[in-house]
Amino acid sequence: MRRIKYNSITALLFLFTAVFSFTMEPQLKKEADAVIGMLINCEFSRAMNSTDSLRAIDSTEPLYPFLHLCALGLRDLDFDRIVDTVAFLQYYKLTISTIEGYEALHGRDSYSMTLLGFTYATHSSFYLMHKKYFSAIGTGLDAVKIFNDIKEIDSTNYDAQFFLGFYNYAKGELKKRLWMVLFWFPGSKKDGIRTLEACTNHNQLTAEVAKMSLVDVYIQEEEYEKSRKLYTRLRKKYPRSRFLFWSNARYYEAVKDYKKAADAYDKLAMSYESNELGEYNALVTRLKQIEFLDKAGLTDTAADVAEKVLKKEYVCNKEEHYRKICRDIRRYCRD
Repeated sequence: MRRIKYNSITALLFLFTAVFSFTMEPQLKKEADAVIGMLINCEFSRAMNSTDSLRAIDSTEPLYPFLHLCALGLRDLDFDRIVDTVAFLQYYKLTISTIEGYEALHGRDSYSMTLLGFTYATHSSFYLMHKKYFSAIGTGLDAVKIFNDIKEIDSTNYDAQFFLGFYNYAKGELKKRLWMVLFWFPGSKKDGIRTLEACTNHNQLTAEVAKMSLVDVYIQEEEYEKSRKLYTRLRKKYPRSRFLFWSNARYYEAVKDYKKAADAYDKLAMSYESNELGEYNALVTRLKQIEFLDKAGLTDTAADVAEKVLKKEYVCNKEEHYRKICRDIRRYCRD
């Protein structure tokens, strides 16, 4: 069964690829801010249209195809499905070639190295997300090397520090999958958390996404009060972000407030149901809503939701991974 595991480490591992904090010209930074806001709010088509329009004006700027690449990868992550592998690989190659063109004109600098490192990380994360682990190894290790190199030549580049900080934290999870490759890298979860926290003190784009990363990291580390404070601030700024909706649901799961967890999954399900690509995750989140309603003792409400979902027979008769979710939902029906 094709299944992309949607958990905090996988989500955040991919999310950090849409981040920049190096020094950019004011207009370029303004454009990046706008597109990244769209990505965090899950407005992927709008983000791609925006980057294509910018590239039509300046085809030599590597930031634009990279942002488009991020939009393609994050769309897959959000909808838990492979939407367009051909387009992803096309924009990966385009980003690499545009970076090479930039370096031919301007030389290799912290900016181009950062973009190249994030491009490799995005490629690696795409394959890791889809459980093609050996395809993920090469560009993943290339990204680590580049960011270590940047750290040596530019101590003010907080993108490199953010990447390495999150890498140190996430490495424990990755070792379960890639133990034969990743075990020799130094660092620890505590080092990673300290680095992420340091990044939030700098008023750059990395600071915002470091905070988003820490919302989930703190939940996993059972530092719930810290997680909630960060979430509350970010939620006001990014009200449509399903990435934050998932964090909200995971928080209530972790603190065992099952009714609020069910409400959080209901909100996620409604968001997915409003998008044609969200059909599968709408089923997944409805099942989670039903499970937590049942755990909260609201068995009749759980049954009502389950029976309503199963009326959509065309969905439950699709591929096996759809049918499995529907079989799990059927266990909560009254008959």
